[in-house]
Amino acid sequence: VVEGDFNGDGEVDCNDALWVIRQSRQGP
Repeated sequence: VVEGDFNGDGEVDCNDALWVIRQSRQGP
């Protein structure tokens, strides 16, 4: 497990930040 790899793609990048934003919202 990579620390900061929230979306599980094996690397930490802007997609992880976007994933966190999506998870914290109720919506698409």
